[in-house]
Amino acid sequence: MKTVFYKSLVGIVLIALLYLLCNAIYRKIYWQEDLKKNDEHHLLEQFQNGVQQSDILYFAESSNASFVPSDSIRKSISSLTNDYYPNLRIGAVEKGAMHAGIFKTLIRQIPDSSKVKAIVVTMNLRSFGIIWINSIYENYCEQLSILYSGDPPLYNKLRLVFKMYDYEEDWQRKERWIKEFKDVKLKAPFPLKYQTIHQWDKELFALPDSANYNKVLATQFVKLFGFNIDTVSNPRIKDFDEIVKICQKKNIHLYFNLLAENTQAAQQLTGNELVQMMLINKNLLIDRYQKNGVTVVNNLQLVNDEDFTDRDFPSEHYDQTGRQIIAANLAKALQKDFSQYYKEPK
Repeated sequence: MKTVFYKSLVGIVLIALLYLLCNAIYRKIYWQEDLKKNDEHHLLEQFQNGVQQSDILYFAESSNASFVPSDSIRKSISSLTNDYYPNLRIGAVEKGAMHAGIFKTLIRQIPDSSKVKAIVVTMNLRSFGIIWINSIYENYCEQLSILYSGDPPLYNKLRLVFKMYDYEEDWQRKERWIKEFKDVKLKAPFPLKYQTIHQWDKELFALPDSANYNKVLATQFVKLFGFNIDTVSNPRIKDFDEIVKICQKKNIHLYFNLLAENTQAAQQLTGNELVQMMLINKNLLIDRYQKNGVTVVNNLQLVNDEDFTDRDFPSEHYDQTGRQIIAANLAKALQKDFSQYYKEPK
């Protein structure tokens, strides 16, 4: 019996040693190449540099950047915010189509020895909706979460190769949109004209286009923002909840930067009901996280229609005026913990 036990123990030890050797070889020869191939925007490098050099880390998707060549000021929101705090370093960790699930994975790895005193995470209202939760980028986001997890590289490689994550084909994800739009009943503390997004979308699309009405854009607004956040099942809520817990444990000040949406265009194209639903979701988020000691910076209705740069799709891309408005609002909120560093830029 003892012989069998010792043979089994030796076998386990040999397998463990072989794994450690293979992991070391993979890390040395292949890991950086795989990382470069999958992380072409160098998000992990941005994070690592930010952890070493920044007092405040700003986590964002594409909203942080300028996409308007004619802007006389091309600075990002995080850089414009930094102008109010010249004696602090605000580092950006940004990449288009990212969301709190990716940021959570990175924030978890901030070492206790880091000089980071506060974290700002963009809170994009669209990211709580079914279209973004099941976007065509979600498989890629899942892959990045594995790459950024801090687990042994070889283990991460095996998870990617064998799709050991929430992998689904694009058509499967789109079917979830269709099902939710047809089946889920909308709720509001006032009478709603439409019970489902499918009904709302169908009626708006049937209207003729005119100088003041674009039916495709109208239905996009409804499908992107016409939802009720379920705090029990919504995966984005779970991501933000986890970020709160991580920052509490690390004793890092936390700010959620609720981004501006084009509520003026939404109201013009779809009426009051959609904007009211957006405000309900906004209030839910602010109430939920402020109770946990998080500062939620409310930018939802601060930016005017003309300062949104994408005219054929609802997005959080702003011209220099829009970015400056959000930066000023965020800078004001940061005074809660950094008032001694605040200085109006010239």
